[in-house]
Amino acid sequence: MPDLDLDLDQLLASEVGQGAYAAVHRIRRGGVDYAVKTAHPMVAGGEQAAAAFRREAALLARVDHPAVPRVFDVGQSGDRPYLVMEYVDGRPLSTLLASGPLRPDRTLAIGLDVAGALAAAHRAGLVHRDIKPANILVTGDGRAHLIDFGLAASGAARVADEAVAGTFDYSAPEQTGMLARPVDGRADLYALGVVLFECATGDRPFRSDNAGELIRMHAAVPAPDPRTRNPAVPAEVAALIGRLLAKDPDDRYATAEQLSAKLSRLAGLPDPPAVPADELVGRDPELAELRGRWRRALAGAGGFALLYGRPGAGTTAVVDAVAAEVAAGAGLVLTGRCVPDDATPAAALRGAVDRYAREIAGLPGPERPAEVDRLRRAAGPGGHLLAPLSGTLAGLLGVPIPEGVARPDQFATAVVAFLTGLARAHAGLFIQLDDVQWLDPVGCGMLRRLAEELAGTPLLLVATSAADASRTGSAAPAGPPDGATDGGATDRGAESSVDGSPDGDADGDEPAAAFRAACGEWLDLTRRLGPLGADAVARLVSAYLAGAGVSAELISEVAVRGRGNPLAILECLRA
Repeated sequence: MPDLDLDLDQLLASEVGQGAYAAVHRIRRGGVDYAVKTAHPMVAGGEQAAAAFRREAALLARVDHPAVPRVFDVGQSGDRPYLVMEYVDGRPLSTLLASGPLRPDRTLAIGLDVAGALAAAHRAGLVHRDIKPANILVTGDGRAHLIDFGLAASGAARVADEAVAGTFDYSAPEQTGMLARPVDGRADLYALGVVLFECATGDRPFRSDNAGELIRMHAAVPAPDPRTRNPAVPAEVAALIGRLLAKDPDDRYATAEQLSAKLSRLAGLPDPPAVPADELVGRDPELAELRGRWRRALAGAGGFALLYGRPGAGTTAVVDAVAAEVAAGAGLVLTGRCVPDDATPAAALRGAVDRYAREIAGLPGPERPAEVDRLRRAAGPGGHLLAPLSGTLAGLLGVPIPEGVARPDQFATAVVAFLTGLARAHAGLFIQLDDVQWLDPVGCGMLRRLAEELAGTPLLLVATSAADASRTGSAAPAGPPDGATDGGATDRGAESSVDGSPDGDADGDEPAAAFRAACGEWLDLTRRLGPLGADAVARLVSAYLAGAGVSAELISEVAVRGRGNPLAILECLRA
């Protein structure tokens, strides 16, 4: 980039935008336009303002996407910090919306561009936290660009850990502290849902002059169907927006990539090419095997799979990636997580089914009957026994909550019949259970019964488990020993970890032993995700730094500090 020779006092005439704390100016140097963001004189001066600009520059440098402006320089002129970025010649979406709602195709196009930008930001470990029309620029060719990462956070955070950030008109319940959940990428998806609602209808779902009332409405009042404001909104678009505006983050799209795929299909476009998350670097063998096992399940060879490793190894990320592909291919995905000391029997399976039932309950009117009918067919004659599984499911099936308690064997039989019925009613069923080292005895009993019904059923249950690092007797090494593969994948029956301990535990105990025993011979794919090798560490660092060149010294340092663990390496880079 040429020397810009910045004189901030002479930029006033070139101002193109202004916020509460900063202004953006357009300058031209060497035949190229640049955007220069500067702090207002009233907030400039002192280390805090300069640090905020350096932080925003560092965050932007981690995002590599055409819908996110590139950053070229950050510095200080006198006591005023500045940030030099790619100039985007466009108008704020808020200006376009002043004329009323957009056509459905334009709404989808803007959603697709912003979802792609968010996917890149989330892969870099960022949460934007201020998605709103004023931060979306639309160029003359209709492309949308996401700007202003000044409030972005690195990684998921809890509101209690820092001040509430964002604009209340677009903030998710967890972002305002009304829901005790971490603020992660799904909060950005909620805010995008508000933006798309406004694009489709010309108005926001909730309005109030009182900030407290507005926060309460986002947290407790069901979002209206966009078609009540604009009957021309297609049902599929209304359903997508409704899912984005779910109060519980678990009921929204899981990732921006998943949302992008759905938007692409609604727009009649092919799915965007899959971009591996940072946590998937070096995990190609495990991804390929799990995809292959799903194909076998679709052919009728149902079964169980287990991926395990030390916390941060990427087991859940691998399963998440394949689950997203299953959902994109019209298969049904149920997800649950085991937690220690949960007194509810089979809590993980109950949570997975209840989440699915709530998703169906939230469908627009014209779409709900067909899905409810499919639920009833899957439940079969034992549907009345499923009421204790989920109150929402019981309501959809129209069965009363029984006064007495069904025998445990009857209940388990009904649940297994329901799951296998779902598998046959859809294009296969993919069940993801995380942290099965904490699976309770009732849950194990249900899996044992499920194993007895898997023959000819297009169902694959994939579990993740943490290997107990405290029992290995030593920490994971910086990289695998000579001859070990990056992934550390091993064949069933000859499992060994890359650090030499049998099956990940020095005393020979198998991780998730109760889960393994419940699955029996139907558990035919077991993989341990070990430390990354040097090549994978280099790819991970390069991906995190948006493809920038990486020195051997940096690779060596983060490999040693992170001990080959993807999450630990990423945390080193973030720090």
